[in-house]
Amino acid sequence: MNYMYHSDVEGKQFNAIRPVWGFSQVLPLDTFNDPKNGYVFEGDQCEFGVDVMVPLVNWEVVSFPMKPPDKKFSWTLKKFSKLKDHCYVSDTFIMGGKNGVIKLYPKGYTTTYSKSLSMFVFLADSETMKAVDNRYNYDNRTQGWGWYHFIYLDKLREAYLDKEDSLQVDIEFAVVSTTTSSP
Repeated sequence: MNYMYHSDVEGKQFNAIRPVWGFSQVLPLDTFNDPKNGYVFEGDQCEFGVDVMVPLVNWEVVSFPMKPPDKKFSWTLKKFSKLKDHCYVSDTFIMGGKNGVIKLYPKGYTTTYSKSLSMFVFLADSETMKAVDNRYNYDNRTQGWGWYHFIYLDKLREAYLDKEDSLQVDIEFAVVSTTTSSP
């Protein structure tokens, strides 16, 4: 019997949002199925195992105590095609008892994204937030979550600008979570 060992020194955090972690491929299927390699035994048997280490010092507890009363926030940018500033900041809105804002970059966050609209959600007052979904980018400099490439500008003009050249941005919060650490 052959053993394969893989160690993830970074570690992964299991919680209510991310209860499963794994690898898309550990080794090629033909290598696994070849009896000479020892992963398959007695014709079609194999064995898998995992060791989960739980730190005894601190851990995080994620809870979802409330559905936000004002789940939706709307922001309209008029004369979008004529916007000159690099960044525009929305009015403040309440998100889970904290103040948030949207920062919109009409010609991209950087020159790399100059053909795209970039958009991020931030907590106001220099607070930070954690996201549990890797579909969003985190900006270390500004502590916000969002997209460097939200939509190509030519597609935005075709589909989302109204007759007055206005862009309406709507965000909706399905649930707000809180994270606390153990002592």
